[in-house]
Amino acid sequence: MNSRNVSGVTGVSWDAIANRWSARLTVGGKLVLNKAFATFSDAVAARRAAEASYHVAPRKPRH
Repeated sequence: MNSRNVSGVTGVSWDAIANRWSARLTVGGKLVLNKAFATFSDAVAARRAAEASYHVAPRKPRH
């Protein structure tokens, strides 16, 4: 896992100000997903759906 990623899922992070999970995806320099979710699983599902929609392969964790 990247030292800057504590959620374990690329593009999913905790927003302490909003008290919600955030899912983001950038494709070609354009932010195509930027939403907040009440649960971690909803944020992960949204990120995975956006990756599939834009034909972006999920990033694999580095070891």
